Order: sequence, then C-alpha cells, then structure tokens
Amino acid sequence: MRLVRRFDWVQLAVLVLLSPVFLFPREQWAWVLAIVPLLMAARRIVNKKFIERTIIDIPLLVILVMVLITTVWKANPLHGLPKIAGLLLGVGLFYAVTAVLKTEKLIKIATILFLCGGVLFSLLGVVGMFTFKVKYLTLLMKLKEWLPRIHFNLPGAEEGFHPNAVGGTLVLIIPLFMVLLFAYLWKKIGEKASIAAGNRLMQLFLLAGLAITLCVLLLTQSRGAWLGLLLACVIGFFLFLLKRKVFLIVFLVGILLFAFVIAPSLLENDQVRLTTRQAEGTFFFRIQLWNVVLPMIHENPLLGIGLNEFRYHYEVKRELSHPHNKLLLLAVELGLPGLIAYLALLGCVGVAVVRIWKKPGNEWLSLAALGLGCGQLAHFIFEMTDAVPLGAKVNVFFWLSLALVMAIYNYTYQND
Repeated sequence: MRLVRRFDWVQLAVLVLLSPVFLFPREQWAWVLAIVPLLMAARRIVNKKFIERTIIDIPLLVILVMVLITTVWKANPLHGLPKIAGLLLGVGLFYAVTAVLKTEKLIKIATILFLCGGVLFSLLGVVGMFTFKVKYLTLLMKLKEWLPRIHFNLPGAEEGFHPNAVGGTLVLIIPLFMVLLFAYLWKKIGEKASIAAGNRLMQLFLLAGLAITLCVLLLTQSRGAWLGLLLACVIGFFLFLLKRKVFLIVFLVGILLFAFVIAPSLLENDQVRLTTRQAEGTFFFRIQLWNVVLPMIHENPLLGIGLNEFRYHYEVKRELSHPHNKLLLLAVELGLPGLIAYLALLGCVGVAVVRIWKKPGNEWLSLAALGLGCGQLAHFIFEMTDAVPLGAKVNVFFWLSLALVMAIYNYTYQND
C-alpha cells in the first residue's frame, strides 16, 4: 500500500513537471504524450489498476476513443496536436489528483490550492487579456488603465488571453469561493475556540479571493460567464437551503427545452456569410454561426471532422476557432458519440454532487462539492454561447475541478 501511495505521488509529480511540454507541444516532442498511458500501465503493475476508478470513467473513455478515431481517420494530426496534448494532460492530472486525494485533510488542502490557483490565474488574466470592450462598465474599465499590460507571448496566445476564456474559466472557481465564504460567515462551520483564529483567517482569504476573481470577471465583460454564474448561484442557493434536487432538475429541463425547442426556432434557413466585423461577437452572430455548423454535423454525424479541425475548415480561420457553443463544437469535431459522452460526464458529476450534498457527514466537504458543482454548472451555461475546447490550456481548471469532485465522492462513499 505504501508503494502504491508513493507511485501515485510520483505520477502526479511527473505530470506536473512535464506540463509545459503538454501545454506548448512541438512536433519533435510529440513522443512525450506517451508518458500518460505509460504511467497508467506502470500503475497497473504496481496497483493492479490502471486508474483510480470514478463514476465518469466510461464517458471519459468514449471521449478519448473518439479523439483517437477521428485523429486517425479524419484529422490532420499536426492540426490536433495542441488540443490532443492538452486533453491528455487534463485526463492524466484528473486521475493522478483523484488517486492521491484519499484523506479529508488532503482534499481540503487541494481545494485551497485550487482556489489559490484561481486567484493567481485571475491576476495573470487581467494583465494578459488582449482586448477590453467599452460598451459596458465604462467607469470600471478605466481602472484597467492603471494596471500593467504584460505580453506573455505564449504559443497559441501570442496576442494575449481572450477575455471570454478568462471569464469562462473563472466561473469554475468563483462559486466555490462564494459557497465556502457564505458558510463560514453564516453558519460558521467547524467553529471551535481552538480554531476560531483559523476560521477568521479562512474568512479573510475567501473574501479577498472572491473580491479579486469577481473584479476580474467583471473586467472580462463576458456576458455568457456572467449569466452562467448568476443562474448557477441561484440553483446553488436553493440547494444550500433546502438540500433538494428539484431545482436542479427543473433548471436542467429548462436548458434542454432551450437547446432543442427554442434555439432551433431561432436559426434561419438562409445561411449568412459572416464577416470579420461580425466576428466581434453578438448573439445574432452566434445564431448565424450555429446555422453554418449544423450542416457540418449532418455531414459527419458519427466521427466528426477531428479535434481542433473546425478552425481549419471554416473560411474565417483566425477569428473563428470554434462555433461558440461547446455542444456543437463537440458534435462537429468528435461526432455525436463524443457529444453524448460529454453530456453523460456532466450528468454523472451532477449526480455525484447531489449525492454528496444529501448524505449527512462532513459539512466542509459537502459545501466544497456544492461549490465545485455550481462552478461546473456555471461553466456549462457559459459554454452554450461560447466554448473552451477540451484540450485548451485554461481547461486544466476544468479537469482539476472534476478531480476534486470525484475525490470527495470517492471519499464520501468509500465504505458503501
């Protein structure tokens, strides 16, 4: 057992050390991608299990199989290399983190580190964003003039970070800040005389982190991220007070109605040629783009066109790297099996969060799961009008959030 624990930590350390190679892959270093399956094979020898089992293993396997099939049969491997490398890193980190988080103490530490990472990301994001709209919050936007502008010149983001990507990532983190801060201030969880000072320090950290991330989210002016955060907070608030899943069910039904009944009625039959100016981003622009994407899905319903291939198929290559809808992006690049697998993955996460929340026990972990689940819900709503591809660099936060949820779930139900 000690050997297994040591190997799991070594596996995590190797992936963290090699993460720059995965985030900024080059053709001559493509062989490094084999590290992820090799580590899993080594774990099979040490622990008799390739991975730490979770309830999202099957959907994840389907997604990976679809990426492999589409890469072999449909796509140009060099086109897909950046996203394939990012996806492998995300999946590898997901299983590595889940494997090491076996105790309540480690889960708490990892949760705090996740929040710290969110604060650091928001600070880097605000000084590295390449564009700032001035249609809204003009007074607040003037504050940006006082902040430094840093050109990180990262491969794939030479001009800077896209505000929507920053906003869509932050909504994975902000609900966790909100839920924990609300709990500490209102219910004062775990308050004892011996740890009152620790609770006060935690409150200050959560308050400062929430203020920083919210301010950066406002500066992104990502309306999809704002809407996602608002709706997810409403759902989380009712779950917090009532511990019932009826509100989540009602909301998900509403999302499905919008996706399959209302949204299709908005799509016009006549395709409209999109210009670079229109690509600046409006809701009607998205409707036009979705109308263009649907025939592409109809032409390749099973295998799609391949990961990261959309930007090379569409005529406005630089301005449109995705169809501004995560579900459509998955359907067009990984086919309907990939889309169904992704929805199944999110559904399993929702079930896990509700089960953790309903089961009496450790209140801190239940609250953390609720905050992480609301973050996933906010991110999902955001991706109805935008998309952070599965293999994108910032999507590491998505995989780490999943890992924390699954670690809490496995710990909560380890004896069941």
